[in-house]
Amino acid sequence: MSVVPVAAAEVPKRIYIAPDDHTDYMWSASAEAYADYFPRALDAYLDQIDATETLPADQQARWNTDGSLWMWEYERQRTPAQMQRLMNRVRDGHISMPLNTLVEVRGSMPLEAQLRDMYYAGRLERRFGVRFTLGIAMENQTQPLGLGSVFAGAGARYSWKGVCACATQVTASGERLNPAYWWTGPDGSRLLTKWMSLEHRLPSAVDGNGNQGPGGYAEARYPREVVPFVTSDATFRSHWPYDVIGLIGQGWDDAELIIPLSDRVNSFPAVAQDLSDAGRRVIVSNTEDFFRDFERTYGTSLPSEQVSYGNEWELALASIAEKSARVRRAVEKLRSAEALATIVALQDPAFLNGRESDRDAAWRAVGLFFEHDIVGGGVIGDGARVVFQEAQVATIERYVDRLLADARARMSQLVPTVTVGKRFFVFNALGYSRTAPAEVPYPGTGPFSVVVAGTTTPLPAEAIGSGSERRIRFLATSVPSIGYRLYDIRDVAPASALADTARFEGGVLITSRYRIVMDGRGAIQSLIEPGRSGREWVRADGGRALNDLGEGTGTVVLESNGPVSATLRADIDGPQPRTVRLTVYAGSGQIDLENRISAGFDDLKTYSFPFAIDKPLVRHEEVGAVIPARQAASGGISTRTQNSLYEWLTLGHFADMTSGNGRDGVTLSNSDAYFMRLGRSDPHRLDITTPRIDVLAGGRINGLGLPGQGGDTQFLHRFSLLPHAAYNQNTAMRFALEAQNPLVTGPATGPVKGALLASKAWSLFSPSSSQALVWAVKPAEEGIGAGVIVRMWNQNRLPVTAGLRLQQRYTAATIQRTTSIETDVAADDPVAVPDPTALRGNQIGTFRIKIP
Repeated sequence: MSVVPVAAAEVPKRIYIAPDDHTDYMWSASAEAYADYFPRALDAYLDQIDATETLPADQQARWNTDGSLWMWEYERQRTPAQMQRLMNRVRDGHISMPLNTLVEVRGSMPLEAQLRDMYYAGRLERRFGVRFTLGIAMENQTQPLGLGSVFAGAGARYSWKGVCACATQVTASGERLNPAYWWTGPDGSRLLTKWMSLEHRLPSAVDGNGNQGPGGYAEARYPREVVPFVTSDATFRSHWPYDVIGLIGQGWDDAELIIPLSDRVNSFPAVAQDLSDAGRRVIVSNTEDFFRDFERTYGTSLPSEQVSYGNEWELALASIAEKSARVRRAVEKLRSAEALATIVALQDPAFLNGRESDRDAAWRAVGLFFEHDIVGGGVIGDGARVVFQEAQVATIERYVDRLLADARARMSQLVPTVTVGKRFFVFNALGYSRTAPAEVPYPGTGPFSVVVAGTTTPLPAEAIGSGSERRIRFLATSVPSIGYRLYDIRDVAPASALADTARFEGGVLITSRYRIVMDGRGAIQSLIEPGRSGREWVRADGGRALNDLGEGTGTVVLESNGPVSATLRADIDGPQPRTVRLTVYAGSGQIDLENRISAGFDDLKTYSFPFAIDKPLVRHEEVGAVIPARQAASGGISTRTQNSLYEWLTLGHFADMTSGNGRDGVTLSNSDAYFMRLGRSDPHRLDITTPRIDVLAGGRINGLGLPGQGGDTQFLHRFSLLPHAAYNQNTAMRFALEAQNPLVTGPATGPVKGALLASKAWSLFSPSSSQALVWAVKPAEEGIGAGVIVRMWNQNRLPVTAGLRLQQRYTAATIQRTTSIETDVAADDPVAVPDPTALRGNQIGTFRIKIP
């Protein structure tokens, strides 16, 4: 007997069409025009949603914004009742919003900038009881690996990407190996991601442009063409072998897009009604419903990707290098400003009052500075774009600088002064005790000595500068984590002088650890460690040495030398006049390099760092992940050549080059730049054999960006070097954080008795695991009464418990896990863990400490 299988009834394809308008901010229209348009468009689509709510669910109107700025403008310009109406439609699934402010070039954004960009979304979540589960990085052809972890930490579960396939060096930007996949981070996080291959066959697409169809950033621009296309086109079906299909985006480069319901050609509810049949179900989508359906249907069988695709449109930041560097500096300074403000606010909750508007403006500006149309062009013009970028920088700096200045001034009033001499506090924003140089102003010419408050033994100290600019640099010892120590300065010289840090003989700077030769270009021609068997760390390449910008001539002088530090200075003439300072410290292996360029430029400039390291392995911080700069075949992060670019990699807090035998290497700390090139890499080839790192000082690459450095003529680039034995990620990141976060000082002016912080040394907390670095400490967005927010980054590939040993007065505090945008994680949340302080390997975790 034979059995004949019975064919199952064919299940109709489910085609989700999600209307949105792609925002080309300051490119298709001005900021003022978009501010007018966003609320009008939302009102129009809210009315459409009301008008269609009695239709079948598939045919009801919906709308997808591409950034939280839409909601912010609506809230600013509409009544609370209207805002509530809008958020009700978010809650019931008719309107969606991604976490990000707008579409940005995210491969270059510092980690904390990535998070603050999404903070308005977090506040909306908490105020209105909603969650935003979508993170997007659109149009740019490349994408960083760590961004997936950043989105996931903020609460995202889904991401979609469509590319422009324009202004690109990617050889096949529209050809995807995995059009749907789990975007997996080094921390074990994952996002369900849709990144389709680009199709080029819709007849109405302008100039046959594939970005107006599947795989582009306006996939459903022509809904009556694209629905039949994805149903029947054999090539598309080979690229997307799934019966659940998501087509996202209707707006393209339009300044406005409001499609009335009466337009049955382009209105999505009409298309869903007219094109649904027995073989396909067309659904007007809020994007998230597509992902939920797709995950249920195919989630268990999808591939995973752990990929860094490099940088492309991000490189436009190098065309305004100093403005970009100022953003980076302000974001880094935020670490000290917020940590100190937290200590102050715990004693004086009113300290935070009145700062909310400037704070919120700074978080918006952090996102807007990196808005993707920084590449230049558009109807607004480059001049207006330069003004816009400068305005964002100024907004960020204004908030951070004022917060730090005010916190320092209030902290001065909280700690006790002294009746003899002068007393200063030294504050440490990092999560472990530090011994490091600190500086305080001390005008005049008189003698001085520095001691730990309550002791008499002088510390190493020296005078820097002169006259009204004179300051004292001293070695502050054992400054507690997230805390302070008090020091006294007395108008008497120490009984016996301490030895200087270095000698400068015959052009060689000689310290207890190094022999350094810096030439007249400010380049280090030789860096020898006698204690490491005379190890030479410089191997010149192409006529360039360490910290070498290239042409120019100058002379080298010993600018200062004392028991704490010694500094060489080179003043260089030439097409790029500049001043270079090299500083070493007594008892430390850290070498600081400060480069100040004093003329504008438009061509490409790099600082070269060729090391005497064989078979080099470079690791670097890239957007919330520390990764090896290797392809999968060489033991690194998987990449696919036809979708990736290799020339300019992200340079976060540090890059490290270690020898192939793993025995030694050098960590390069980076304070101001964004990108680096390995050896002779080009856009399509990663050079992993040449032991040289070129740091991009500035310039226009592939025509991207704004001309003439936006008019800037003064540039600052700072690096620090630390030779080491075997590589350790935790040690490398600590070194970079210390180099980029100097100790904060201020005078102690509080009452001798009865000061709110009476201790001579005080710490808010210290972590129980040395592998979990404290990344941020700040008052909760809703105020110190809502708790202290602590962000930690596990620098180990193994899990840790990041317990916090709290200051004794706060031992009754409770700890709650939150997303990285400060929304509490409920016990039944998909990302919840039994222990709120447990971190997976390489994970970034955020906690709320509620202090009764």
